[in-house]
Amino acid sequence: IGHRHLAVSHGQGWGIRSINGTEVLPETYDTIRQEGGMLILRRNNRNYLVPQENLEDFRNDNGAFMVADEVRMLKPGMFLVRTGDVQEVVDERLQPVIEIGKHDIRTTPFGFMLEQDGVLTLTGWPGLERKRFISVNFRLPWMMAATRDSIYHYHVPSKSLAVVSPDSTWYDRGFLFARRQDSTYVFTPGNKRITAGRDDITAFHTANDSSLFFLIQKKKQLVLYDLSSGKRVIAGAYSDIIPVNRKYFMVKLRNKTGMVNEKGKELLTADYDAMVYGNGWFSLLRDGKFGGYQPESGKVLKAIYDANLVPLSNQYVMARKNQKWGLIGPTSKPELVKFQYDEITLL
Repeated sequence: IGHRHLAVSHGQGWGIRSINGTEVLPETYDTIRQEGGMLILRRNNRNYLVPQENLEDFRNDNGAFMVADEVRMLKPGMFLVRTGDVQEVVDERLQPVIEIGKHDIRTTPFGFMLEQDGVLTLTGWPGLERKRFISVNFRLPWMMAATRDSIYHYHVPSKSLAVVSPDSTWYDRGFLFARRQDSTYVFTPGNKRITAGRDDITAFHTANDSSLFFLIQKKKQLVLYDLSSGKRVIAGAYSDIIPVNRKYFMVKLRNKTGMVNEKGKELLTADYDAMVYGNGWFSLLRDGKFGGYQPESGKVLKAIYDANLVPLSNQYVMARKNQKWGLIGPTSKPELVKFQYDEITLL
């Protein structure tokens, strides 16, 4: 115990001795346990709460200690102490954190929640300490706390208020959606707010690199937001925006597909029938023929090949032309291996 003492038993009970064997407490306790800097000794259904630094004084009935029916560590350095129908919370020096009273005490991500006669109060939450709630619910990273008149939605990590008494709310993937009058507010897990119209169509999009985006379809345009920052990335009169990663986005216009970068600059005109991304290449389809695009170099391969390109790396792809396979490289004359093979196998 604390590198200075030992809990010992010869079979009848537990006691404490110093490292050199000197008896500190006799073996008359049912259990002895250490939690943080506190010793909890139990005997005859009573618990003795003793700070380790007060152990020598406790032996002589001096120093600070407490006697309770129940002692439980709520979080490091904080202990729930119950005697009869009253509870309190003390720290490792037995100083009160929550004053004694006839209330039920529970932990929250910050501070504590107290319940008495159906009324809930919170400690450690700025702006909420004096409010009387009828319900408090956590759906991390969000907390919903309701009084008789209002409903407060809080962002737990920042302990900040997101919205009060919206018309309706719901959760999806850690996001809070709140609707009020003609607007829908989307709060990201990082507490960034995005505003959409009540009748706007919204959807999540996950990119190839697992980046998460949020798409809002308004009457005349689409708006795409990066949900890690809450910032708008692209807006335009597209029929769809498909993120590849945080740098490249496929856009659909009049049933054709093009590409823009994170600044909205057009990289490929929207006149392709389809695009497929892999190994740093985009395979392009137009009028039944296949081409390619390597965005890092800006290299475009004309759609003149018979089959979908097969990326081998971010520089080399296999392609088929006139029913024969060849290899395309990064040079201005892309045909690195002539199109004369029935099959090419990567080993």
